[in-house]
Amino acid sequence: MVDKQKDENGFDPNRRLFVRGVLVGSALLVGGSALGVGRYFVPPAPSLKPFPRVLLGYASEFKVGQPMQYKYPMDNQPCLIVKLGQKAMFGVGPDQDIVSFSNICQHLGCIYLYENSVTACSGASFPGGHCPCHGSSYNFLENAAVICGPAPRSVPRVILEYDPVSDQIWAVGMAPPTVFGFNTGSDNVAYDLIGGSIIPDGSTATLTPAPTG
Repeated sequence: MVDKQKDENGFDPNRRLFVRGVLVGSALLVGGSALGVGRYFVPPAPSLKPFPRVLLGYASEFKVGQPMQYKYPMDNQPCLIVKLGQKAMFGVGPDQDIVSFSNICQHLGCIYLYENSVTACSGASFPGGHCPCHGSSYNFLENAAVICGPAPRSVPRVILEYDPVSDQIWAVGMAPPTVFGFNTGSDNVAYDLIGGSIIPDGSTATLTPAPTG
């Protein structure tokens, strides 16, 4: 005769129901937790390279005092590259005299002119940029430092990479300060460039004569 509290195999059916309930409840709890984690888990954004690597040309092609303009890192951001004929801070090439900067004045955003001899407020002269709008001047030998006029900061430098084997010069980034008009308060100029399309990585820049004074 089978005990009322046990089946023919000797198991208590009430205990079996209890165990089953515990297992089902645990499964629901685990499943619910997994759904909760999945709902709020946000995968990390893919890392983005902020600046493209763009070929500007060969060091031997650049002539002293003849600046060339190109767009970098966006297609609405004019920059210029020039061989100064004398060693400069951050200069590249065999003579360490090739430099590149944004072509936008840091005062009110005009396009400044390159001059082989820019007169500082002190009376000294240097190769650099002079803005025809309000007279801001920059010394290209010293990382485009402001030497006269109302500009509050130097123009951003394009970081150049020179390969002595191939003689190639590449633009690989930009150094602060920020480009005029897009200051977000960040020290990273990559976040201050808006409004245009980024120049394709690995492309070759189109160079045209830069404005001179």
